[in-house]
Amino acid sequence: MPGWEIPIAEYFREPGTRAEYLYDFGDDWQHEVELEGILEHVPKKKYPVCVAGARACPPEDCGGVPGYWDFLRIIGDPADEEHENMKEWLGRPYKPNAFDTAKVHFDNPKKRWDFAFRNV
Repeated sequence: MPGWEIPIAEYFREPGTRAEYLYDFGDDWQHEVELEGILEHVPKKKYPVCVAGARACPPEDCGGVPGYWDFLRIIGDPADEEHENMKEWLGRPYKPNAFDTAKVHFDNPKKRWDFAFRNV
């Protein structure tokens, strides 16, 4: 819906400002984003910047929080009867505690919106 967008600079003006973000309406992944500080602009550096985080992203379509906890239990227990099937479903190694700020990618929400709804 055009008109609901708020430029990030208009909302996050002071350190400590928080926002809730809901990703994937079916699985209801709820995130809290906080502006921790305003950095001095560095020419040619891409913004925004992720400065910290925890844990790897859950696999797509794992069933929200309850499904993710089941996934972690199964993938962490080679004796679980579903372990091999879960590894095959995932199709790649998974390290739940891995997190690398350099690998965080910020999409341009306007481009995403245009891509999703331009031809509707």
